[in-house]
Amino acid sequence: MQELTLQFKDESKNYQAGDFYFLSFRNVKGISKEPHPFSVSSAPLNKPHEVSFMIHRLGDFTQKIANIPIGTEVKLEGPFGMFNDEVKADKSPVILYGLGSGVAPLISLALQYAGNKQLHLIWPGPQVNNPHYQ
Repeated sequence: MQELTLQFKDESKNYQAGDFYFLSFRNVKGISKEPHPFSVSSAPLNKPHEVSFMIHRLGDFTQKIANIPIGTEVKLEGPFGMFNDEVKADKSPVILYGLGSGVAPLISLALQYAGNKQLHLIWPGPQVNNPHYQ
């Protein structure tokens, strides 16, 4: 598991908790230029000009992300998603249940609404000990 954090050059970029983007690296040798989807794991409340992704290194593309030099330009398509609108509109307690790296958008929502909503995040499995999310 790895965390990828990107800073927006344009401070008008907006995303919502639970969104996802398609990411591509156009000028990096040895990695596909094709866009791949990743869910946001950060909260715009805490980091409005920065977005983080939790990426499980399983395939050819995701295993190569750790080797991309810091400062490399990334093309983002998005944001896409509707989780935030549903959680924001719901007045009842929210229970979020995620497995593996599928918990990324749920972490984003939990960070965004901690202290403002009755919210429970359930994340079973070995990833619970990931140092990025303790």
